[in-house]
Amino acid sequence: MKTKLTSKAQITIPKAIRQQMNLKEGDFISFEQEKPGTWVFSKVTPKNQAYGVADQFCNVRHVKVEDMNVAIRKLPMPETSSGLCSVSRSSSKP
Repeated sequence: MKTKLTSKAQITIPKAIRQQMNLKEGDFISFEQEKPGTWVFSKVTPKNQAYGVADQFCNVRHVKVEDMNVAIRKLPMPETSSGLCSVSRSSSKP
C-alpha cells in the first residue's frame, strides 16, 4: 500500500490498516527505525508506553526518581470507556 505525504508532512493511514490495528482518532503512534530507510510504526498502548519511559534510562547508571516521574508525566493519559482519565498524575506531596 502507498500513501502520499501532504504539504504539512501528514499522511493518511489506509483504512484497511487502521481497521486491522484498531486505530482511532487521537491514538498515539510510535515510529522506530528497523534499519536505514525502513521504519516500523505501532499503536502506543499503556503497556508499551511504560517500555518507552524505561528505554530513556537504559544507559544511565543512576536515575533519580524525579527524572522518572517527569518522563512518566509526559506520557499521554489513558482513557476509560467513559472518556475520563482513570489515573491522576498530580505531583502533590503528602
